[in-house]
Amino acid sequence: MSTVLEYNKVVVDHFNQPRNAAGGPGADYVCGEGGSADNGAWMEFQLKLDKRRIQQARFRAYGCPHTIALASWLTDRLVGEQLLEDHVLDKKEVADVLGLPAEKMRSVLIAEDALRDCADKLSGAQA
Repeated sequence: MSTVLEYNKVVVDHFNQPRNAAGGPGADYVCGEGGSADNGAWMEFQLKLDKRRIQQARFRAYGCPHTIALASWLTDRLVGEQLLEDHVLDKKEVADVLGLPAEKMRSVLIAEDALRDCADKLSGAQA
């Protein structure tokens, strides 16, 4: 018996019409990635910052519709926030908004890894 995974309207919207999808990284952006395409899910965030405040966020991603939608949704959500070394996403909020089933929560961890990678690279560049 196979199960059919249903997607909520936010996932369908962001998967079909992703916001802030990016090409290659720009010179004014700090980039960080998480996950691995070989393991089925990968995200890269490209962030334009003023001090540590996110002014613009773009993404590239590989994975299931939940992964793509999460990356797209986050690029809208991150603008105006501070980029922190220990960036933690509100997993309950993400799960509620995107209707993420438990088996898809690893996408949130991949996004956190990508944001932390951005912060690490920013800190390294300022040292």
